[in-house]
Amino acid sequence: MFEVSSSNSDAIIAGLSSSLSKIATPGSRATIARGLDFRGVQAKIASSNILQYSGSLTTPPCAEGVTFLIVKDPLPVSVRDFNAIKKIVKFNSRFIQNTLGGENILAIGGASGSA
Repeated sequence: MFEVSSSNSDAIIAGLSSSLSKIATPGSRATIARGLDFRGVQAKIASSNILQYSGSLTTPPCAEGVTFLIVKDPLPVSVRDFNAIKKIVKFNSRFIQNTLGGENILAIGGASGSA
């Protein structure tokens, strides 16, 4: 639903920005005084084509059979906000996937340690 952009973040992400430092520690909480502004999300869902695909969770237990619904035209998230969120979320448990038809990225990684 979101795509890193050189423009400003949609209002829902911008509303989170000031609270990110308060939730950097796992288990911590923060109150967002004005709440979150979902108007941009609602408008995007109402005006965009919705795409569907089957996949799996990206965090353990990495369960399969998950149905994902995404909008064709995502909302913007600024580079600054993306990096601030990534600093807290930190990682994705799923291996990066190789380009279709390319060398298997796990095999490349395994071979890199031997020489």
